Amino acid sequence: MTFNPLRPTDVATYYARFKQTGAKDDKNFTLIPFLTVNPGDTRLEPQTIEMVAGSRLNTTTIYFTCRGCKVRGIMWRSFDNKPRNVDNERWRSRRFTDEKGFELSI
Repeated sequence: MTFNPLRPTDVATYYARFKQTGAKDDKNFTLIPFLTVNPGDTRLEPQTIEMVAGSRLNTTTIYFTCRGCKVRGIMWRSFDNKPRNVDNERWRSRRFTDEKGFELSI
């Protein structure tokens, strides 16, 4: 299954259809949900952080808005242009309200 490009009409729950082994009737099957595509709206400004290899980076804040979604991981790209994941133990998310009174999920 591919979504290329992902469209608003693709937002739904998708089911897998299982038929009992040896069943002769095509109407005898079980539907099991296997994928749910939820709508969301995210805004993130790309940020460049320069540091020397092997040095420790102090706390860095990445601001973004996220409506209807949840942060499940952070990726970064180094000078060799390879993407890498940040360990879940090394980051955390916080929720705050900005000066204009909009609540942002982080």
